[in-house]
Amino acid sequence: MYITGLKKERKLMYSVYIDGEFWAKINNEILAQNGVKIGLEIGENFLNKLKLDSDYKNAKNKALHLLSIKDYTKKELFDKLKKFFCIEAVEKTIEKMENLGLVSDRLFAPKYARHLIFNKYFSKNRAAFEMRKRGLSKEIISETLADINYDAKEHIKFLIDKKYKNAYSDQKVREKAIAFLQRCGYNWDDIKSFFDKYK
Repeated sequence: MYITGLKKERKLMYSVYIDGEFWAKINNEILAQNGVKIGLEIGENFLNKLKLDSDYKNAKNKALHLLSIKDYTKKELFDKLKKFFCIEAVEKTIEKMENLGLVSDRLFAPKYARHLIFNKYFSKNRAAFEMRKRGLSKEIISETLADINYDAKEHIKFLIDKKYKNAYSDQKVREKAIAFLQRCGYNWDDIKSFFDKYK
């Protein structure tokens, strides 16, 4: 097999043609590092290495860009990157980001849990559900939430005063408020105990 064409594309990429047929888009730095030029005779192993090295370089660049905008869990970053790059390159990239300290589920979890509980006023149950959705492990979720203390009834009062002020006196509004509180993860005993004071 021979390299028969190199066509410059946007974003530092080149389309590589082998024996007259398009093969793949490869990062220009990877091409230069491997001495790729028209007329070069190549084999399957060489092509596989080119593709992996290119994907890895591009995946790292993509990951750094994403992480400069916001924090991600390992699973979230993996899911983002696997849409564009091979799994092996994505796994290497995640490992690299962890080694650089840019991705850490253990550091992400406490910040996210506190945001859910003290900014969104979710219960621990709802917080755990949201944390699982973002790919955090049961172990990390359990350890994180065990370190957070809050008064469920104070949170319930805050949410009622903010969204359902008439729930104290209007039964229909109270029913809507109860449904809302349950969606926020609060258990029935805490909700009932709270409203029992206002009968």
